[in-house]
Amino acid sequence: MGSLDILGFALILIIWGYRPRKGHRMHNSKPLLGVIVTIAGLLLLSSCNTGTADQPGGKAAEGRAEPQGSAGSTAVNPPGEAPGRYEIAADRNTATLPFEFYGMNLLIRGEINGKRVNLLIDNGRLWDQVWFYNGEADSLDLHYLRGAEVDTVVGAGEEGGSDILEGNPIDIDFGSIRFFDQPTLISPPEAGWGGFFPGVAGQVSSMLFKHFVVTFDFIESVITLTKPESFRPAGEGKAVPMQLEENGAYSIPVTIRMPDSEELEVRLDIDLGGIYPLDLIENEALNIRRPENSEKQHLGYGASGEITGYVGQIDMVRIGSYTLDNVTAVFVEEGANVNSDIIHAGTIGLPLMRRFNITFDYFNNLMYFEPNQSFGDSFE
Repeated sequence: MGSLDILGFALILIIWGYRPRKGHRMHNSKPLLGVIVTIAGLLLLSSCNTGTADQPGGKAAEGRAEPQGSAGSTAVNPPGEAPGRYEIAADRNTATLPFEFYGMNLLIRGEINGKRVNLLIDNGRLWDQVWFYNGEADSLDLHYLRGAEVDTVVGAGEEGGSDILEGNPIDIDFGSIRFFDQPTLISPPEAGWGGFFPGVAGQVSSMLFKHFVVTFDFIESVITLTKPESFRPAGEGKAVPMQLEENGAYSIPVTIRMPDSEELEVRLDIDLGGIYPLDLIENEALNIRRPENSEKQHLGYGASGEITGYVGQIDMVRIGSYTLDNVTAVFVEEGANVNSDIIHAGTIGLPLMRRFNITFDYFNNLMYFEPNQSFGDSFE
């Protein structure tokens, strides 16, 4: 495993620690009102390129996505009230955003207070705040709220944590769409997150997924945001049901087969921030065990200390009617680095999901998978 891979997996496990379940008490502080600190599993594999966000233009249609189903259906478990509001240019029902890869993460470009910003995307949990990595910024008119108390969240590893504070609401312009009054969280510079992601201001989640049905075309590198009442499934993709778990994640049913083992039916969390195809927690009850002859490795440090685990391959993964063979996976010892309240069986990460064009419909608890040209590529 390369040094950058090790850094990336360490960050995934930091993030697992940063995803308290509902009602979880943060240590040494008063919890922030309405805050679910849900940091994606992010990897620094390459430096961020600079670019210009599309300029706004055209007639704007203002809206707030209310929890509701796709046209002709009824939402079974809407994701909740979306943060802030938005305007789509030219009075459309959809907006498109170009994205690019920042290592094995997804990056979008926009403007805040007239300044260019780069933001990563996470959906490991649907948290409402835009999270900024490197403290206050006068150029973005971004500041800690007056009187905001420091929260310390304890994560993966032995001890310790990382500070974060509530910030003022901000507006973000992506050219084809503008978002207003987005709540924020800010990590102070001494927390060190800015150094992990050079050129990146922060990351977003519910700003996209609670307002829209969100489609990722990994061949064209385009995100399509569709108002939920206007969404119609397109293409030949298959719908897979999502389920909200007690830990705040959404999971899907997956069939896996370990080496020299029978097929196992499990539910795995979905996480665009995951840098491995699969991250699995060893679990005797679920019969999830690391492959034989795999060696224990130091993977890095989480918010609370050292993290160790194993890298191997599993024979097969099946999602719906789609089967992938010889899939790379990371195995973490049960109870060693991760609280089961944060993550239970494991996650499906971006390297697996990018083999499909994927639609997230949180309004109807459905995820659409359509294989793309990368579907048959081997896993490294």
